[in-house]
Amino acid sequence: MLATRVVNVVTGGVVSVVISRSLGPLGRGEYGVIASLVAMGLVVGHLSIESALVRNFSSGVGAPTLRGAALLVGLLLGTFAGIGVCAAGAALHLVEPKNYAAMLVAACSIPPAMCGLFIRALQVMGGRFGQSNLSSLAGGLSQVAFLAILAVRHDLSVTNVMVAALVSTVLATTVSLINLAPVRVPNRRFIVDLAVMGAHFHVGTSSFYLLLKVDVLIAAWLVDTRLVGLYTLSVALAEAVSLIGDTLAQLSIPSVVAGDASAPYRVACTAAWRCVLISFGAAACAALGGAFLISPLFGADYQGSVVPFLALLPGLAFLTGVKVLLNALYRARRVAFHNSLLFAGLLGNVILNLVLIPAIGIVGASIASTIVYSAMACIAYREVLSLANSGEGALT
Repeated sequence: MLATRVVNVVTGGVVSVVISRSLGPLGRGEYGVIASLVAMGLVVGHLSIESALVRNFSSGVGAPTLRGAALLVGLLLGTFAGIGVCAAGAALHLVEPKNYAAMLVAACSIPPAMCGLFIRALQVMGGRFGQSNLSSLAGGLSQVAFLAILAVRHDLSVTNVMVAALVSTVLATTVSLINLAPVRVPNRRFIVDLAVMGAHFHVGTSSFYLLLKVDVLIAAWLVDTRLVGLYTLSVALAEAVSLIGDTLAQLSIPSVVAGDASAPYRVACTAAWRCVLISFGAAACAALGGAFLISPLFGADYQGSVVPFLALLPGLAFLTGVKVLLNALYRARRVAFHNSLLFAGLLGNVILNLVLIPAIGIVGASIASTIVYSAMACIAYREVLSLANSGEGALT
């Protein structure tokens, strides 16, 4: 898994370099706004079905039924989410008319992306990390190849970048479907029950992923699109650094959701600290080289990305621990606490962005995220530790 993540970091880096140099900060800002809209469409539209699938898997529901539900619900919800993204982008004037075609292409990637999201969640729960990683690898490499061809032809635009993203998404989902059989089409009652179960988690789950993307849209409202381009590069680089910790967090999932009594919660606390410490080590290494490498790699126009990049690294290190602890809260059915924590994180992030961005610019968005992620990690750790000490939250 780590090897695949390393390859994904490399391919992602190549994609960032090509897009940044070809589009410039302004074009990258336009691309970043559309990409954030698509991400938010996925987050809001998926109704936390992924969490419901994980819950059903842990409860022993048959894999063929869960796979059928993942495909059917993914296509339906993805279609509605794509329509919503296009409507929101135009109605809120977040996307200029010249980029409507790019937004439409990007929206078309949502249905296959949502199917892939649900299927890979089941694969990870079943320990099929190889299949999940292969699909991710196929998507990343195909995107690099497509963008390289466009760059050589000097035909790289915001629309064509979105076409490359669509192609890579479809390919990644197609690969994840290899050897998927058997698949059983679920009945209507099961779909309804799945949606109801997902709804219990959706406020928290959607809040969590929205707080990862909402800063870009807030920045788009408050500052010039060129500055948005600088900020999206800093976010992309910081997220690449955090992939090591994210890999460890993903590997901890089977241990956290299985077992009896307090043991999984102690495992979650230990895994969370391990992810945070390793992420801080990776962040320290990245900080040493980032200040000197951003301009040579991406161009002198992106020197303004350095400070936001450095300010965001500590927050994303804490975020890797949060991801581990959230899985423990899923298992314990602490729905109210889970939702309250993540909604408060989203609200805090929005407020801090609205205060800090006008005051100190795009670095304010990075500082806001670091403050919120750190606070969430401390609060979630305290709750899961209390579960470990009390033996509460065991599955029955």
